[in-house]
Amino acid sequence: MIPLWWAIRKLHSDSAATRQDAVVSLVAMGSGAVAALVKELIDEEPSVRQAAERALIEIGVRGLSGLMAAFRQPRADLRTAVARVLLEIGAAAVPALIECLGDDDPQVRWTAVESMGRLRDQRALGPLVKALTDPHDWVEGAAAEALGMLGDTAAVTALIDALASAHPTTRASAAGALGRIGDRYAVPALVRALNDESSLVVLAAIETLGALGDPAAVDALLPLSDAPEWFVRSSAIEALGRIGDPRATAALHDALDDDAHHVREAAAESVGNVPHVANLPLLAVALDDDASNVRAAASRSLARLGGTEAIRHLEEALADPNPEVRLTAVQALVDERRVEFAPLLARALADDTRAVRRLARDALEQLGRPVLNVTLSALTSPKGSARLAAREVLDGIDPKWRSSLDGCHALQQISERLHDSDPLVRLAAVWALTNIGGPAVCEPLVRALADRDWQVRVTAADALGNLGDARAVDALSIATQSNRHEVHRAAARALGKLGDPRGLTALVQLSGDDVCSRVAVEELMRLIEVDLSAIPIESLILLTQIDDPIEHWSAYYTNHDADDVTLDLTNVRETARGELARREGPVSDGLQAL
Repeated sequence: MIPLWWAIRKLHSDSAATRQDAVVSLVAMGSGAVAALVKELIDEEPSVRQAAERALIEIGVRGLSGLMAAFRQPRADLRTAVARVLLEIGAAAVPALIECLGDDDPQVRWTAVESMGRLRDQRALGPLVKALTDPHDWVEGAAAEALGMLGDTAAVTALIDALASAHPTTRASAAGALGRIGDRYAVPALVRALNDESSLVVLAAIETLGALGDPAAVDALLPLSDAPEWFVRSSAIEALGRIGDPRATAALHDALDDDAHHVREAAAESVGNVPHVANLPLLAVALDDDASNVRAAASRSLARLGGTEAIRHLEEALADPNPEVRLTAVQALVDERRVEFAPLLARALADDTRAVRRLARDALEQLGRPVLNVTLSALTSPKGSARLAAREVLDGIDPKWRSSLDGCHALQQISERLHDSDPLVRLAAVWALTNIGGPAVCEPLVRALADRDWQVRVTAADALGNLGDARAVDALSIATQSNRHEVHRAAARALGKLGDPRGLTALVQLSGDDVCSRVAVEELMRLIEVDLSAIPIESLILLTQIDDPIEHWSAYYTNHDADDVTLDLTNVRETARGELARREGPVSDGLQAL
């Protein structure tokens, strides 16, 4: 072990790494190193500060006296760091903290009180009650807050007495602490505090009465909903909403027309806690408020109220131009976790804001299989981001969701959209079927190959190629005769992917096309490379008869491209001839032997 003086000397090094090594070595010296380690809690280098905290925590109760002495330091950041160390030391630090309550320095007493509140050790109850009469108001207030953190009803009487303190901050802290403890025995005293000369105390009393939720406070809170100060009106409205007593309905409705948007926000939020038939129309009006925070609060209330009418109004919130309002609306739907909101969440998957889409996606995934059909419908969205989000939801609900879709109502609905008059809707339906996959989508995709819009036909052909279902061969062969070259190429690519010899005739015919020959020949090459032995003899004969490239290809291809196509066609013919010769060879040998 290196000497203490040498380790302390290294703490003055310009190198942060050296100082950090010195801090680590000081741990072994125990309480004798505490004073030096405390100084390093305010080192300019974060790594050194963190190492000093870890070292003091490891020394633990052995260094308490030195840590307490640090409370007298003028630097707030040092005292805060020491408090963190004490919290990590835990219950073992409580006796020393209690002893600090008798210190002459109010800063030491304040830090000790705050630390005991955070530790939530019941041994601190009596000392903290005594601290409610500390000569310094900020120690008193800290003691009241600490008692609230303890949450012991044994402190209620003392906190009620503290509501009569000469210091407004203490009275306010006492009111807040009573709310955290949650004992309704304090309601009469809190009602009296509503008449306090300090608005700070009044606000704390209002908030606590709302948290306690005792209807006995309603009559005292109602007059404050019309107070001159907007912040008092807002707090009173919020408290009345939390209590949820019908007697507050009229006051809440009036507050929706308040001049201050914070009051209107509190009213819109609170109305959702007081079920009343007249609330829905008022919340619908609040959705058109000039202030976005009011619109957001109205959407949260509508979500809590639920029902068909509320859902209709929530659709407006999801169309709000402010992304924060839309995000709040989706969050409100998420918080309620109702399957009836699934269509709205599915709609939010197409939102322009990523955070909104992500929140809706996670909510649908949590709702699970009951929202499978609704999420499937989201696959028809014209927005790629929405389709991706919907697919992620479905994979999250059940990775095997595709295997259970035969006869699914949602799948039937998507297929019906292939008959819509809007080509974008039909195209979206094809995209949805592509994402779903599986045998059930083959038939509707084949129908889409006959769509009057060429983009729908191309997308359907691509989907069928990826699907790999041989039932599509005949329809794809017909599609190679379409009046659009884009469809020709897509159908040819699909036939090549399917690898079914029945598609050879269509590809051979397309190989003579002046625009699509390259694609057709590439797919012919792919097909004969897959399994040459599976190709019927009549198809092989057809391959040997492919014509050479026609002269006017040069209008579409460079000479180099035309040469490549010619070479590929030659390879196709020669390969087919070789396979024919191989198959005819054994037959000829047998005839000669006879």
